[in-house]
Amino acid sequence: MVKRIIFVYVIFMIIISLLCLNIFNIVTSEKYLRTENTFASNTLEFSSGRGTIYDHSMKKLVNTEKKIIAAVNPTNEALNALSEILTKERFDLASALWRQGKPFLFDINTDKIDCDDIVVINTFERYSAFQLAPHIVGYPDSEGNGAYAIEKAYDDLLKSQSPQRLSYAVDAIGRPLSGIKPNISTFASQSGVVLTIDSDIQKSVQTILNQRIKTGACVVVDLADGGMRAVASVPDFSPVFLGDAMDNEDSPFINRAFTSYNVGSVFKLVSVASALENDISPSYGHNCTGSITVSGQMFRCNKMAGHGFTDMKSALAQSCNSYFIDMILHLGGSPLLDTAGSLGFGKGSVFAPGYFSSAGNLPDRSAFINPAAIGNFAFGQGELMATPVQFANLIYTICSDGEYRQLSLVEKTIDKDGRESVIEESKKTRVMSAETAESLREYMKEVVDSGTGKSAKPSDSTAAGKTATAQTGVFKDGREVIQSWFAGFFPYEQPKYAIVVVVEDLDNGAIPAAPIFKEIADKMLTIK
Repeated sequence: MVKRIIFVYVIFMIIISLLCLNIFNIVTSEKYLRTENTFASNTLEFSSGRGTIYDHSMKKLVNTEKKIIAAVNPTNEALNALSEILTKERFDLASALWRQGKPFLFDINTDKIDCDDIVVINTFERYSAFQLAPHIVGYPDSEGNGAYAIEKAYDDLLKSQSPQRLSYAVDAIGRPLSGIKPNISTFASQSGVVLTIDSDIQKSVQTILNQRIKTGACVVVDLADGGMRAVASVPDFSPVFLGDAMDNEDSPFINRAFTSYNVGSVFKLVSVASALENDISPSYGHNCTGSITVSGQMFRCNKMAGHGFTDMKSALAQSCNSYFIDMILHLGGSPLLDTAGSLGFGKGSVFAPGYFSSAGNLPDRSAFINPAAIGNFAFGQGELMATPVQFANLIYTICSDGEYRQLSLVEKTIDKDGRESVIEESKKTRVMSAETAESLREYMKEVVDSGTGKSAKPSDSTAAGKTATAQTGVFKDGREVIQSWFAGFFPYEQPKYAIVVVVEDLDNGAIPAAPIFKEIADKMLTIK
């Protein structure tokens, strides 16, 4: 009998041991741990962890606006604490979330809350109401993926880090435990994109354009390295209020700095470069009577009475259409087309993966069978279309003694581990002689000193450039839309910055581009 009892006892203990071992294996399995963790916490995501976009001095272009978030454990104590800091309308919203019985996040305007069931988190809004360089920075889609501009071009890099989370301990039925502070994941976001943009210059340009014109654009280039320090397009938008921008009939999502326009007389800079490179003397003369007829088509000069006898320098200063038509007919359309192509006209610029500017349009060589087509091309009319960026590149080339290089927008990227990758600069290519470039700078100075660009001269500096008033063939409210340009640089003696301004609809209450160039230059001279 005793032996039978001992035998049963031993069998029973073996069964118990096997059951305990099996339970231990289940509890410690990876699958069980994942399931247990799900039920043991309630997690809230309060920051996407998306990387930062910087200007060239490592100033943040995003994540600049501070905000305070309350992480609320839905207890009576928490609700009472919220009632003391929120307006009635905001408190009603918070109460609705509180009644759901789950932890929630709520924007507040103070960090002075004395409640164990509320955790105050100081963080940042990614975008601001007045967002710097919105057409360059871009915005995300509804799922948080980059949808436009740099946010889209570097989406994989910018979203490479984990979101920032806050996790509550919960009881067996998933209710947060009162009085126990949640666990907050912390990380130092390192991934990012460093642009050539200068925050101070960008802010100044954006402000001036928004004050002065309804539609248009401006590009500012540092002549030392070809980096774009400002790219502004108006109307602009804020990623915070995308809905408002969608209702704007002036299409604020278009980056007009990268969009092609009719260009007019600013193209005469290319005509001068082509003429000098093809051995036409600066003393080449023409007697302007106010118009010139080519193959039965009359082209009028901007001065109805005519400019009289002009050479190349004075013709550029006074923007004499007749002179340039006569000179380029003498030269031929093909050499001018070749010069324009070597300067980047007719080709788009790629600034980041999948992010590029319009190519514009150059006339087809076959069109030059008609001399009138050459006449149009000579002073920037006809089929010619170009972007503000392309003219900024032209000014950069003139100030770089005739060496062309594509302008840059991105300096480097930083991965999630802090490793930097510098973007290789495009190679310089000589497209005109240093002598031709020097002559162009001299002629452009005459435009500002005594010619059509006198209103572009800065108050306390020197400058050089070229004006344009471009016909578009587009009519609005019974009038033709006229575009105003100014492309130039300052100071003249030691060129530092190129500025290109285009005013899209001059007759719609806007001021011409030249005075805007002056205002921007004056403002930049005050920036340290």
